[in-house]
Amino acid sequence: MSNLTLKAIFYKYYNTLVTKSTIVQFNSYLRSFELRDEHPLMLNSPYLGINRLVFSPTDRSNIYSIFNIDDVELKSNLENIASYNKNFETISDEYNILSMWLVHKALTINTSNISKSLLMEFAKNILVMLYYKLMSSRLFRIFKHTPNEDVMRYTIESLNYRFDIVKYGTWKKLIYIKCEELLEKNSIHYPSFIKFEPDDKVYYIISDIKTKINSTIQSISELYYENFNTSKTIESYDATNTIDGEKILKDSNYVYDSIICHVQNQILNDRVFINERYVQAISDILTSISYPILYKFLVYICNTAKDQKRTNSLQKDINKKEFVFYQGIHLLLYKLISFTFKEIIKRGVNINNKLAIFQAVKSLYSSSKYTNPEFLNIRESIKEHIVQSKLTNRLTTINGLVTGFVLYIFLKIFEIMK
Repeated sequence: MSNLTLKAIFYKYYNTLVTKSTIVQFNSYLRSFELRDEHPLMLNSPYLGINRLVFSPTDRSNIYSIFNIDDVELKSNLENIASYNKNFETISDEYNILSMWLVHKALTINTSNISKSLLMEFAKNILVMLYYKLMSSRLFRIFKHTPNEDVMRYTIESLNYRFDIVKYGTWKKLIYIKCEELLEKNSIHYPSFIKFEPDDKVYYIISDIKTKINSTIQSISELYYENFNTSKTIESYDATNTIDGEKILKDSNYVYDSIICHVQNQILNDRVFINERYVQAISDILTSISYPILYKFLVYICNTAKDQKRTNSLQKDINKKEFVFYQGIHLLLYKLISFTFKEIIKRGVNINNKLAIFQAVKSLYSSSKYTNPEFLNIRESIKEHIVQSKLTNRLTTINGLVTGFVLYIFLKIFEIMK
């Protein structure tokens, strides 16, 4: 039996596939794929099956052509590898394996002709197209017929924050973020991308991606068919929304946890957490702060949260002389959200009215006279983070940023409140 490995075969026959030309061609092909037929409608929505996503044999052939790959020859070369087992359909698929090799080359190639940023974009795009391919295949098997749109909408709208599609809003954003996470240096697969060995580690990347895609689609499809069989549609959603004002009043602990987890998860990724429309709206309302300084502070908070996640300090607090500093961003969010909701409810604010909530929160955090100890801990903790960000030392701007930050958090909360 042959003792050849994936790495040996690919270095021998496919070591020069990644050039500036092939990168540009592939990136362009991915963009055209995303804009083709019903793909924009599917990828830029949270729904499954209503609009089709199709990765066809023609797509495979076109991508092989970009890299001047002979598919018959590629398959023949792979069959000479000791670890190759064509009985395992997904991990033995030559396109899937080729994708792993292209990512490896993008991450390890040593050339001055291609920028590191272009190589990273290419690596991510290779993984994105692999996601599209695997997702297309799974959707075709799960939804033989187009799902009922109202039932699918009901299904997605009633999902909780544990589903990534709720956090990210569209399949395209979810997939891009997942691919970026795969390429981070702390990813469990990063060493395998770099080394491209042993073979089983390379196969495992493919298997892991497929398993996670299939699991997500399977979970949603099971809920869809359950709702379909019980005739639940989007029209019934308003009566059963998981996070509404009445539930905040009746089951506050559960709902606070749901809301807090939603914001805590998002703040670990600035691309998900920061909405430029929200930043603009708040900077228009608060004359003491500008768009750039609020935006930069939100980026600072996200980066601080990511650093704290690595050091396991998201829940850290420090007892200072005059207040408790909620240094951990997750702890700060927990204290801020739970206290503020309880305070505005106590003040008789209509919890079903987002505008009333927004105005009450603005009034509360703009006040310099309120002396509740927990309120002071929260306000002073935000001020301390502003000072540590070194964005400003003007007291008026610092006070404005405190209010702006809290208002921004509530705009993010409104995303999951009906």
